[in-house]
Amino acid sequence: MFRYLMEVTGCVPRKKRNRIIYLLPFAINIGIVVLFITKLEYRRGNVTWYSMGISAYTCFAMVIVYMLASVVIFLKHKTTIAIIGAYLNLENPLLVRLQKQHDEMVMGFANLIRF
Repeated sequence: MFRYLMEVTGCVPRKKRNRIIYLLPFAINIGIVVLFITKLEYRRGNVTWYSMGISAYTCFAMVIVYMLASVVIFLKHKTTIAIIGAYLNLENPLLVRLQKQHDEMVMGFANLIRF
């Protein structure tokens, strides 16, 4: 998602060195997850099982890193606001069709009850 946000806003660095710096946290994350996957353990909670271990903690840390980086891009480039707004405002055709079907069912049920 971070890479997509960078490409859409035109923030992808031109220099190869800077592109590597942007992708370095992702590469480090993948390396740590693969190295410590055998030490991953699961703990039973009240509702579900929880992943515990260095691999899980690394993934949570990466979410934080990329969220912060997204905020920085968001604040640096004002066009990002318009792009994200347009992306979030898009209507999913499946949801539109489901809403239409729901409305028809409600109206059909209302007509059935009325007669």
